[in-house]
Amino acid sequence: MADAIESAISLPALPVMVVVARAHVERVLAGIPRLDDACVVASELVTNSLRRSNSGFAICVRLRDARARIEVTYRVDEIDAQADLVEIGPGLGLIALLADDMGDRHDRGVVTSWAELTWNDPTDTEKAAIT
Repeated sequence: MADAIESAISLPALPVMVVVARAHVERVLAGIPRLDDACVVASELVTNSLRRSNSGFAICVRLRDARARIEVTYRVDEIDAQADLVEIGPGLGLIALLADDMGDRHDRGVVTSWAELTWNDPTDTEKAAIT
């Protein structure tokens, strides 16, 4: 896959939006081998944002080659912005098991939590076999 794909949507802080965010990820990443993992990771990132904020969130999905990145960005008050995310939600343990990398950024009351998933690209194997 030579071209990168990026798609983002903003949603209100309502529990039903977990389903909407998950459907967005499913649509953007359709056909990748780790689609189920990506959908679970997105659900957990969004759920964690809802536990920390009532101001809504944005979810951004990026796909390039054999790597998908899911980011969820939301506002928190300054005290909560300093909280250790590991203590916030049990779903982060699940993300750690499924994702190849994860983390978060804090910037003046805005938190972006992200996770990346990778997989073997069968076209790379085919190219190596040809040469």
